[in-house]
Order: sequence, then C-alpha cells, then structure tokens
Amino acid sequence: GRISVLEGRVKDQEVALRGRIEEIIAVGEELELAQARADGARARVGDLGQQTKQLEKQIAEQNASLREAQERYEDRVRAAYKGENLEGLTALLDGWFGSGDLGVTRILLGTRQSLAEYEEYGQALRNTRRQISQRRSDYRAALAEQRAASADLHRREQTLSEAIDRLGASKVQT
Repeated sequence: GRISVLEGRVKDQEVALRGRIEEIIAVGEELELAQARADGARARVGDLGQQTKQLEKQIAEQNASLREAQERYEDRVRAAYKGENLEGLTALLDGWFGSGDLGVTRILLGTRQSLAEYEEYGQALRNTRRQISQRRSDYRAALAEQRAASADLHRREQTLSEAIDRLGASKVQT
C-alpha cells in the first residue's frame, strides 16, 4: 500500500516536472525568437544611423554648394550695381533701349544660368533635408522597435528564470 502511494507521488511529480520542462523549453524558444528580433532591430538602428550620417554629410556639401552659387550670383549683382562691370551694364542698357547688342543676351543668359544653379542647389538641399527627416523618423521607429524587443526579451528572460526557479523548488520538495 505505502509503496503504491509513493509510486503515485513520484509519477505525479514526474508529470509535473515534465510539464515544467516543456514550459521552460517553450519559453526558451520564445526567448530565442525575441533575441533574434532584438538583434534585427539593433542592426536596423545601426544602418539607419549610418544613412543619417551620410545624408547629413550630403546636406553639408549641398549647403556649401548653395552658398557658393549664392555668393557668385551676389558678386555679379554687386559688380553690375557698383559699375565694376560697365561693359555688361552698358550692353544691358543698350538692349533695353533697343540697340540689339548680343552682349545683353550673354549677360542675361549668364544670370539666368546662375539663378538656375541657385534654384537647383536649393531644390537638392530641400530634397536632402526631406530625406534626412524621413531617415530620422525611420531611425526613431526602429529605435522604438528595438526598445520594445528588448523589453519583450527581458520579460521572457524573467519568465524563464521564474520557471527554472519553480523547477528547482519542486526538485527540493521531492
């Protein structure tokens, strides 16, 4: 009688132990998946950080090009205004008054080209800024995803630790 009672307890404990082992295995698998997601999020954050640095470098280069184009344009305007480029100013005035001088066309085309360059640099700068803004948004989203994956991983590690502690406690009881 007593042996069969003890055998019954052993079988019950064995079933409970197998259940806990299966629970630990399941939690371990979930933990591995969470770790993989956290690693993926970390890699994405790194990639987006690199892309952001590259775009910031591009924007600095485009800012410099824009400033140069603007300075060239302003220099031309100042020279014409101050009379330093009298030939161009004379040709411009002659053209306005109908002399038909080709010099006026050359000046106007040069100015138009400078304005086009200025506008082109400005558009490129706006596009790059928009890209950086999007990359920052993507970076923040990836960072939030990484934090969520890390928190999930921590919760799963805690669950696994608790399951292991319960398993140890049940061994001590037997």
